[in-house]
Amino acid sequence: MWELSARWRIPKSTDLKAWKELCEMVVRQRPHRERILRCRGGHQLREIERKVAHFSVGKPSKKRDDALKDLEKRRVRVMRLYFQGSES
Repeated sequence: MWELSARWRIPKSTDLKAWKELCEMVVRQRPHRERILRCRGGHQLREIERKVAHFSVGKPSKKRDDALKDLEKRRVRVMRLYFQGSES
């Protein structure tokens, strides 16, 4: 269901024709959705890198170190969600 956009609706479980149409729609729209997701992920990565650069120039402190750790966790999560998860 990762590929579904907000405008698509999940059919009733007994409506086999609607499920078949939905499956075909997902297959047909997948390349387009992957481009959108990669673009969104790239934007988030740029924003994270900008924040890392901002925190890196500050003087060392616990708050700064915690922020850098949090940003690194977010970067890993974005990479996994937007770039590795779409290959399966």
